Amino acid sequence: MPLSYLVLRAHSDLRWLVLLAGLVSVAIAFLGWKNKSAWTKAARIASAAYVGLFDLQFLVGLLLYCIDPVIRTFWESPADHMKDWNYRFFAIEHITFMVLALALAHVGSILARKAATDEARYSRLFFFHVGSYILVLAGLPWARMLA
Repeated sequence: MPLSYLVLRAHSDLRWLVLLAGLVSVAIAFLGWKNKSAWTKAARIASAAYVGLFDLQFLVGLLLYCIDPVIRTFWESPADHMKDWNYRFFAIEHITFMVLALALAHVGSILARKAATDEARYSRLFFFHVGSYILVLAGLPWARMLA
């Protein structure tokens, strides 16, 4: 079995943990913000879990990007393959969405930690993690997942 298949499998399976952690982080942040709750350990852990799992997912994805035959083929002749959705999506679009989503997740967690009030912590975490989550959903290969 090729290494690229094993890494792809790990990347695909880890996606579900990232999505679950993101959903939990967004839900806790929303409830804390709307209920004007005190900042909790659960909020900190949920945020750290989302960002930490996303970091791991990104590293696995970066390894996959370096060894995947589809990506290699794309970069051998990008102009020829840019018209092909499959090549363009995985070589350009997917990684772009995920880098932006990861950046938003990190910024949200940092701003939440540095906020002066608990309400500001929750609202910053909520908005940045929602933005991150939306970018993740936009960057997923839905056509391949649903086929």
